[in-house]
Amino acid sequence: MPLAADFAREALKVLPDEDLVLRGFTATLLATVLRWTGDLKEAKSAYQEAIAINRSAGATNVLVESLCDLAVLHSIEGELQQSIATCHEALSLAEEVYEQSGRRLSAHGHVSIQLCRIFRERNDLDLARRYAEEGLALCEEWGQAESLMRAHVEHAHVLQAYGDSDGSIRSIREARQLASDLSPWYEVRTAAWEAHLRLMQGDLTYALQWLNNQDLIINDEVEFQDFETHFPIVRTLIFHGRQLSKPESLPPLNQAIEILEQMRSTAESSGAGRYLIEIMILTSLAQDALGEKERAFAMLNIALSLAEPEAFIRAFVDGGEPVRALLCELEKRKISVPYTGKVLQSMDDQVDVRITVGVGSTESMIEHLTEREMEVLCLLATHLSSTEIADELIIAASTVRSHIKNIYSKLRVHSRTEAVEKAREIGLL
Repeated sequence: MPLAADFAREALKVLPDEDLVLRGFTATLLATVLRWTGDLKEAKSAYQEAIAINRSAGATNVLVESLCDLAVLHSIEGELQQSIATCHEALSLAEEVYEQSGRRLSAHGHVSIQLCRIFRERNDLDLARRYAEEGLALCEEWGQAESLMRAHVEHAHVLQAYGDSDGSIRSIREARQLASDLSPWYEVRTAAWEAHLRLMQGDLTYALQWLNNQDLIINDEVEFQDFETHFPIVRTLIFHGRQLSKPESLPPLNQAIEILEQMRSTAESSGAGRYLIEIMILTSLAQDALGEKERAFAMLNIALSLAEPEAFIRAFVDGGEPVRALLCELEKRKISVPYTGKVLQSMDDQVDVRITVGVGSTESMIEHLTEREMEVLCLLATHLSSTEIADELIIAASTVRSHIKNIYSKLRVHSRTEAVEKAREIGLL
């Protein structure tokens, strides 16, 4: 990463001032590299410069991309409302291009993915799911592997939040397949995300097997770019420790705390508010497992205080029953901050969501179709062939085939006739 930043800076020195398109692209790249290294303040300045250059160049796609990347940075800083505002600015530009030209920008899907993540952080699952499906459809249209991979990752997390474990694993496996064609850097991250999802599903065995494959040296400093892989590592260590009896539980729990202390120091110096919330929650769980109740309560109250201004909720909900038990004890002892009640209510609502998805009617267990998939489904009920449907919707025939495959999967059918019959049966047609 530091070498990439050096090359980007050198490129900006030698590129002609009038080459705005390439300068804007390079400035965006520099900003993203700085974000990954945890230099968030300089990254923000670089994004603002990139946005100004891309605006002057009229490079709308890269402009939307750089705005969305800035929104990601705002989220990492813990500024969800500012992230939403930046996404809406990007979305407005993307919609303007669509209205004028009838074509979607490749960066449009990136915006939807980021909005999905923000609303999942706030536990607004219906909105998160809508943006996940929209982002997935837009990314599938363009076929850009990195964006499509990230769309599947967010889709997987939203499905898991709804209690659809099978759908979640299918989506993360799609992401891992795409990552294998991109780079080892992405392969490592998608494998970590699957381990996290499996752990949320109660599959500690899978998570431990994954952890055993990690070349983990605790004395090594945890780099900012590795936070996304280390959160699942820490979670696995903590939940493994909580299942063991003392003194066997001490090594994994102490190891988790040591990693978290490194991460906390880095996150604080970088100003990464979102990461700090998760670090505090996990530290609380580890301290609780060690019998350090007062420390656990102190860490959890810090997490709640950091979460309240921007309404972070999901990090607590994903902690499951152990976090819920600590929050209830905080309230019982009357030492909790006011935000505790809202988080607990969200955790109770989460149980209701999973009951609805898990044991409801057949219709409730079917994944929602995207707007484009609904258009294709309606045309499947006509005499039109796949090629003619593509012509009607002004999209590629391969894209139509992809949508049809998704429709069959979501409706759990195997043919066009079955899809139409099932859609009529559940009221989609």
